[in-house]
Amino acid sequence: YHSLKNKIIMAEEEVESVQAIYADDYVELSSSPISFAITLHSTDEKTNDHTLEVRFQLPSNYPEAEPTVKLHPSSGVDKSILPALEDKIQALIKENLGIPMVFVLVQECQDCYTMSSRPKANLSLLLRSNQSPKHPLQHLQLEPIHILEHLSLNKLLPLG
Repeated sequence: YHSLKNKIIMAEEEVESVQAIYADDYVELSSSPISFAITLHSTDEKTNDHTLEVRFQLPSNYPEAEPTVKLHPSSGVDKSILPALEDKIQALIKENLGIPMVFVLVQECQDCYTMSSRPKANLSLLLRSNQSPKHPLQHLQLEPIHILEHLSLNKLLPLG
């Protein structure tokens, strides 16, 4: 009983934090089960009216159980990014199972959604990784000749 109660409290505290961070872009859909939506906005001035709504439903034993995450793009959003983004979200859910992960998932959606207005090569590099970046520079590929110059980064950046 205490374990379930602690998980519910942990989930509620995480939701409160996410609600505070996203304020006007947060909408509670249901309190039981905990369900809410966060609206992400394009950072590109040409498409700033485009949005990506990310809907979450947290099971009663979250974060031990996987949350349900659904993406709802507005018209005008490049929907070709959705399958790869959904795959990335599922990989992150599996990687973070057992710990609060809503903020990580929202950040991943925001990063990929923001990158969707940039050249496709950058987006596909980001989405091809099956793991979330552990270091802000992890997605960069260093040329072999530069590896010795960046020995301090060598421990932070997986090679290969």
